[in-house]
Amino acid sequence: MEEGKDECKEIFQSIRTSFNKFLRYTKKYPLTILSLVIILQLLYFQVNLENISFQNILMSLSTIFATILALVFTLSLIPIQNAASMWTFSILKIYRGDKTNYIIFLFFSIAILVFIIFAIFEYSLNKTFIFSIILFFIGFIFDNLRIYYIHTISLINPQSILEKIKKEAFKTIDDFDNTVNSMNKQNNNITKQEAYRFLPNYQQDINYWLNDFAEIYQKTAGRNDLFVAKVALNYMLKVLEYALEKRKDSVNYHLVYTGLLPVKEADVTKDIIYPFCDRLKELFILSCKSSTENIALEVIETYKNLAIVLSKFDLETANIPIHYAKDCTKYAQSINSIEIPFQAINIIFHISTNSQNKNKFRYIDTYIIDFIKDNIEYLYLKDRVELAEDCIKYLMRLNKLDNDFKKRFEKNIEVIELFVPYTLFYEIKKDKLAFSNPLGGAYSLSISTSIGNIYQFTTLKDDINLIIIDMLDVVWRHLRKIAENYDIQNSFMIHEINSTIKHIADITLNLLKEDKEFEKKLLDKFIWLLSFYWKAYENKTSFNEQYLLRCIETLEKIAMEYSKCGYYEVSKNVQSHIKSILDNISKISKNENLIKEIEKTHQKIQNIL
Repeated sequence: MEEGKDECKEIFQSIRTSFNKFLRYTKKYPLTILSLVIILQLLYFQVNLENISFQNILMSLSTIFATILALVFTLSLIPIQNAASMWTFSILKIYRGDKTNYIIFLFFSIAILVFIIFAIFEYSLNKTFIFSIILFFIGFIFDNLRIYYIHTISLINPQSILEKIKKEAFKTIDDFDNTVNSMNKQNNNITKQEAYRFLPNYQQDINYWLNDFAEIYQKTAGRNDLFVAKVALNYMLKVLEYALEKRKDSVNYHLVYTGLLPVKEADVTKDIIYPFCDRLKELFILSCKSSTENIALEVIETYKNLAIVLSKFDLETANIPIHYAKDCTKYAQSINSIEIPFQAINIIFHISTNSQNKNKFRYIDTYIIDFIKDNIEYLYLKDRVELAEDCIKYLMRLNKLDNDFKKRFEKNIEVIELFVPYTLFYEIKKDKLAFSNPLGGAYSLSISTSIGNIYQFTTLKDDINLIIIDMLDVVWRHLRKIAENYDIQNSFMIHEINSTIKHIADITLNLLKEDKEFEKKLLDKFIWLLSFYWKAYENKTSFNEQYLLRCIETLEKIAMEYSKCGYYEVSKNVQSHIKSILDNISKISKNENLIKEIEKTHQKIQNIL
């Protein structure tokens, strides 16, 4: 039964496919089908046409068809020439090599030749046959005229032009690949890598088609046609990706001396990738001058996609588009653009999320971090603090629990340190209510990318003890350095950092209860983390009393909870930090109630030791 059902399904599917094909042909050749129907009716009803002379009709039709042929090919050149001047002159090359032109010319020629021959030998041929041929060619030729018209119109449509250029570029790449394979088969001593060296026009021909896409982009950008400009860039990238795909097993490497040690570089880097990136940079500058920022951002998007492609081809080349994207945003900064640097951070960040390479930090993330740092710093300098703060989260989102976690996290935290003076300055400059969360992407527990939330997330993973220790090591050094170098005791930042330390303290205590294997190392890093507090108030001339009391409350809570679990060394360090804070505060504060409150907390901790 099941076999019978399967056979019925196959038969039904075959009938359905055939019917769909018939419908397509009906739509494509309606006049031809109509003429065939009329011919069949003539044959069925056996219409007598022997008394009719078709000689004049045939000669007239041959003249008409010859005239139509001349007009069609002459008039069609006008829109083609206009399209060539409007977009790119490669349209003329594509038009010359277009098979449709030759097919239409062949059909017209055959029809004219048949009409002339039939006119000459009319009396020796069946009149019904002659009339049937006339009907068939009239329907068939006019159907092909309609097809040719649609085809010619497509040649002047920019999207169709882009598709045809892509096909021609792919064909060029395939021809080179076939030539290389042929050379390799003819002589086994010549490898594919060596064979590509014997192709002098390889680089020029590929860049020729890429230049066509660039030319179309340039002209569409001038008209602010975002869609066509985006498609042009997309096709550029597809051609480059296809060329790299063909070369993935036949790349030549050579040494380039850029520093003390030579660096290995692929030949396609110099021949294709660098020219491609240079061309994109020129298009970016052009877009900034003559178009909207949205079109310019499409170039940054293309750099992002190129980096993702290169990460699969040769990881060492993946940073090249990031360098060029940085140069582009530098230019945008020079013309005081805000939107481009801000949006570019989001675009370039996604290179990391779309790349799955093991050595991603060395070859990709390092350059992304520098890119983000440069643009965030620019936003701070332009007094666009809210945008700069929003971009901090992209830095923190780069952190991943892999073998390079500590190096990546440390580099991100170093960048965060550079922004501390900016945030402190703008917090003083602006109303604190309007600027209430400085560096929230790094310190605020309400934001998922913050240090405290990353620390919590790592505890949910298996085999993360060493990662947590590495993270604590980076965090305590970072926070202590901030406390030493900057007056954060008056900033809301110290409130956020205090909340982060409190959060870390709770998580660390739970870890110590569950796992004793790394207890000593974990405690050591955590105790160093607590040194942030006394450093934050050492030799300071002013402070915010509310923030100070919250810090003291956190220290008291940590001392009490850790002492209950037997970690008295933590409580002793807390007592020491409170004593140091008290000594410093007593020198500058006249608030006796505040000092008594701190002394009370200090005594309370001392009593449990």
